[in-house]
Amino acid sequence: MPSEAGYVTGQRDLILDDVLHWVWSWQLQVHRLSLSTLGEGQGRDELDRRKSSSAASLDEHLLLVVGTNLSRALIEASKVHPPLTFPRELLDPLVLLRNIYEHWEEQRPTFRNRVDLHRSGREFAASFPDGQPWSIKYDGGEWRIGGVAAINEITTLLAGVEMEVLGQRQRAGGRE
Repeated sequence: MPSEAGYVTGQRDLILDDVLHWVWSWQLQVHRLSLSTLGEGQGRDELDRRKSSSAASLDEHLLLVVGTNLSRALIEASKVHPPLTFPRELLDPLVLLRNIYEHWEEQRPTFRNRVDLHRSGREFAASFPDGQPWSIKYDGGEWRIGGVAAINEITTLLAGVEMEVLGQRQRAGGRE
């Protein structure tokens, strides 16, 4: 049966389940990134140290992938459950960075000199002139991917989103 927003009840539940999936994935990947950054550059020899740096870089990239999917899920959820709005200014940097990291072969060489930037790189540089892809900055208890994506702030706000969705699912007779 269609709701006022044009969604069937089951579709609405799937959309909210997607939000939970990506919130939980975010929490897991933040944990993985924190562990891999603690071990970054560690190892018995040069090869082990390079591998640990690669692990941290991968976890950083995967968090951006999760963040992009989370952004998509939250946009869809806000259509069926308006209380689930999330500050776009926190999510948009994740999407731009994900695009830059995903197309590293064209973005990284031009980003080093900020010359001839391509697509997302150009948009990122215009939006965040001090941003630095492929870096994590630690600033007053906050860590920022690319110097701009506020991981702790996003994680804290997502705890509220998780509680809202779980509460909504419970009120609607969901399985949570």
